[in-house]
Amino acid sequence: MKCGKTSTDGDGKYSINVEKGTYIIEFIYDKNIYNTTEYQKGEAKSFENSDGIGNVFSNNIVTTDSINLKNNKRNIDLGLVKKENKNLIIQKNIKQINIKNNSNTKTYNCEEQDGIAKINLKKEELKNSILELEYEITVKNESNSNKKIQNILEYKPDDLTYSENLNSSWEENNGILYNSSFENEIIKPYETKKIKLILTKQLKERRYCIDK
Repeated sequence: MKCGKTSTDGDGKYSINVEKGTYIIEFIYDKNIYNTTEYQKGEAKSFENSDGIGNVFSNNIVTTDSINLKNNKRNIDLGLVKKENKNLIIQKNIKQINIKNNSNTKTYNCEEQDGIAKINLKKEELKNSILELEYEITVKNESNSNKKIQNILEYKPDDLTYSENLNSSWEENNGILYNSSFENEIIKPYETKKIKLILTKQLKERRYCIDK
């Protein structure tokens, strides 16, 4: 038997008048917009934690435990957090730089700062050398549901060269690079997958700034 019904105001507050007795409160919320928080989380203050114990009657109704009302009672509430609208995120970073010439190969492991990977080379290292950039491309599912990966596309900077010999899992078409390694593969919530891409450039005796 239902004893009363009310709605929250713009601040999420509500009040309702009922007789003394034992009650269960039903909270109706929009499950497409919100997730519920943990029931009476230990470290949360009594006036901040959630009193909703679970979806009992339908998937957008949460109830409290039995509440014995002998006098006025405050802070019987439901904790809600807004769902984040996130999907697959793709990030590309320079992981390693190789400088190759006829005599040797030098490898520099990179940690980008403010999106820039920087190495210092001597003048003689620039002459007749090849710059080999190894990119790490990370695909991350930042949603709360499984996602299906399709082809990964990357635009090749005009001043860099693509080689099939260095990139067995990539194809090039009119300056656009395609990778189908994960095609139709399911990526779970907050899971990440990584692939490698290598591009090169013939060096000369001057400074270079390369757009990743």
